[in-house]
Amino acid sequence: MNSDRFDDVSPLPVDVRLTKGSVHVVASRAFVDYAIRNETAVKFRDWCEGLLFPDETYFSSLNHSPNLGVPGAYLGRHFCQVFSA
Repeated sequence: MNSDRFDDVSPLPVDVRLTKGSVHVVASRAFVDYAIRNETAVKFRDWCEGLLFPDETYFSSLNHSPNLGVPGAYLGRHFCQVFSA
């Protein structure tokens, strides 16, 4: 990710791993509820409003910050089981 895109914004108000993702997301109801109601998520959303592409940063960063405890977020491990014949 190009870190220069964050040079002209204020420091992060919360501990979030910044990532850039797609403008389109598929999310569970619990993820959406967290994204619109959780105090940490709201602070981060407000911070993202100063970015050129806030939606591409907001949802992806929430999804890739396991320390936030976002329901349904990526936890850094694979959820599939490998079967051998």
